[in-house]
Amino acid sequence: MKILVFGATGPTGQHIVRQGLELGYEITAFVRDPSRLNLKHQHLSVITGDVQNSNSVLNAVRGFDLIISALGNGKSLTGNVFSVGIKNIVDAMKQCHIRRIIVMSAFGVGNSLNRVPVLPKVFYKTLLKSTFADKEIGEKYLNQSNLDWTLVHPVILTNGPKSGVYKSGEIISVGAFPKISRADVADFMLRLVSDKTTNKRTFVISS
Repeated sequence: MKILVFGATGPTGQHIVRQGLELGYEITAFVRDPSRLNLKHQHLSVITGDVQNSNSVLNAVRGFDLIISALGNGKSLTGNVFSVGIKNIVDAMKQCHIRRIIVMSAFGVGNSLNRVPVLPKVFYKTLLKSTFADKEIGEKYLNQSNLDWTLVHPVILTNGPKSGVYKSGEIISVGAFPKISRADVADFMLRLVSDKTTNKRTFVISS
C-alpha cells in the first residue's frame, strides 16, 4: 500500500513515517523542509511542497491509496495550517478520486470540548483557543466531504515510547489529566489503515 503522510516532520508525523515503514508500507512524506526528516529507507520517498498551496498538494496526492495527516501549527499558538491544509488535501483527493484519509486532530475540538476534564479545558479555552478553532474549521470541511475519513482525537500528547497499550473509542472515559504518547497515536492511526469499519467516525485515544 502506498501512503502519503502530511505533517511528516512533526513530532507525531515522524513516528507515523517510521512505524509505517516498519510495517512494510511504501511511505511518501510531504514536507516543506526535507532536512528535518532525518531518515533514509528504501521504501521512503519525499515530496517537497507547501500544504497551504493547493497546486502543490494536488500534484502530490496523485497515485496514492491512502492519505494520513498529522498537520498542526507546530510551536505556534496561531495559524491556519490545519484548516487550509485539510481543505487543500480534501479538494485534491476528490479531483484524484482518492477516498481514504486518516486525520489527527485533538480531543477538545468542537463538541468534544464538553467531555474534556476541567484542568485541560481551561488550557484549551485560553492558550490553545486559536489552534483549536482552526482545527474545528478543518474538521467541519472534512466531515462535509464524501471521503472515507477517520478523525483521531488524542488527549494531551507526550514524547513517551510506544507501549501499544491504550484505550480508544468514539466516547471513552479519561482521567483528570489524560495523556498519550505520540508513538502510541501513530500506532493507532496505522492500525486504522486496513479497518474499513472506522470510516466517517471520530475516535478519542488515551493511555
